[in-house]
Amino acid sequence: MSAISVTKRRGVAILAAVLLVLVAGIVVLYPDRPQVPPAMAPSFAPTATTALGPSTTPAASPSSPGQANVALPGAERFTVVVDKGCSPPGSPPYVRREDRNEVIAPLGNGYLCQLRGSVSPDGRRLAYWHFENATTGEIALYQSGASTALVRLGDEFLGNVVWSPDGTGLLFVAMKGGVQGVAPEYAALRTLDLASGSIQELIRVTGRYLAALAWDRAHHVTAATETPASGGAGTYLIVGEDRVSSRELLPANMVLIGASPDAAYVMAGLQQERAIRYWPLTSFADQKTLLAAPGFGAGVAAWRPGTRELAVVVTNGTLQSIELWSLDGSRRRLTDYPGQRGGLFFRPDGSALFFGGGAAVEITSGRVAQFPLAQGERIAASLLATAASVAGTDSGQVNVCGPLNAYMPATSGRNAVLSMGTPNGLMNFELVLSGTVPRTSATKTPPRSCASPVVGCRAPTPLLTTTSCA
Repeated sequence: MSAISVTKRRGVAILAAVLLVLVAGIVVLYPDRPQVPPAMAPSFAPTATTALGPSTTPAASPSSPGQANVALPGAERFTVVVDKGCSPPGSPPYVRREDRNEVIAPLGNGYLCQLRGSVSPDGRRLAYWHFENATTGEIALYQSGASTALVRLGDEFLGNVVWSPDGTGLLFVAMKGGVQGVAPEYAALRTLDLASGSIQELIRVTGRYLAALAWDRAHHVTAATETPASGGAGTYLIVGEDRVSSRELLPANMVLIGASPDAAYVMAGLQQERAIRYWPLTSFADQKTLLAAPGFGAGVAAWRPGTRELAVVVTNGTLQSIELWSLDGSRRRLTDYPGQRGGLFFRPDGSALFFGGGAAVEITSGRVAQFPLAQGERIAASLLATAASVAGTDSGQVNVCGPLNAYMPATSGRNAVLSMGTPNGLMNFELVLSGTVPRTSATKTPPRSCASPVVGCRAPTPLLTTTSCA
């Protein structure tokens, strides 16, 4: 990297700006640990009347109850979102490291303190509902240790939100009213293009609920469900980016689970049959059914990212286990399922499955880890850690291209170097964190024997990289 030449006055001004951002950001990144959910029961859960038999394929290795504080392989590369149901005012959901109980940042108030959001396909961002009160709310975007507002909802509530597979847009439902058993005044299905901020309303219904399922931007089509406020059978909707192109009545015993991450398939549970059914996003008639082994019942399920595999809970009403099913017919047992305390979701790379609100199983080995959580807490989502949210080594290099406040270190007791883009090049600052008070000093060269990382800037989105120090 060439030497940086800047005037002393400019360097002092920039350093002052860094200090201001650090002091402001430290309040966000080092809050008192929130006491924040028990996992809600799965929407399609096995019952005591379900028949069950043993899996036809054993687990990769004998599963065990798991050990607290023993991280799964690769855990240092991930963070998790923890929440806790409450009656407002209460503590908001927060992001912590997966490998240890270290808080990175709070997310702001959630509705009843619970996370309502969706992780991006690359695993680095979280779109979620930031709920202040009945007249103030927004869809927020968490990434790199900080949150920003995407869509001001005002007095509308967020029904749900899903990402397009390419990570460039969001499909969400906004509704007026529709909580605590009261029919919504209306529900609207909308798209958000993240690059331009453009919002398009696709459909609006009155007195009924909508739920977003998938947005296939490559084929300009979305999928959603419409259900009456009184309950009963719903309708599967195929909605083009300009009109509704298909409506299919759902069987009364069918419960939609969700679309695959690539928006290729939609999955549902059949309550009476205790089976899983799936079909191509735009071809509801082309349905296929997946059954558990004879005498078994299939319950809640989740798509595994990047694959054609599902994690499925099977039960006989007394014993429950989790199996990995492939659409090609192969299956294997992963681990026991401890009960109805939480649903299922994968790490963004599909390497581990979270279940029961406080445990995870590594897919390749079947190894289980338990997470020590406060009373009533649950793990609600998994994210890839970034250089801005988790420092992986005792010292490191972090380059930031974009707004100065795009990066805030999220660990205590570690040093890092922030390289800030300026019109004349990069200016390096060594960040020494001690407790909650940061000290900053300008440096001309990276610390120790680190070589300066080469970073390409793609403004306005920050590009963050880390290089370990010898």
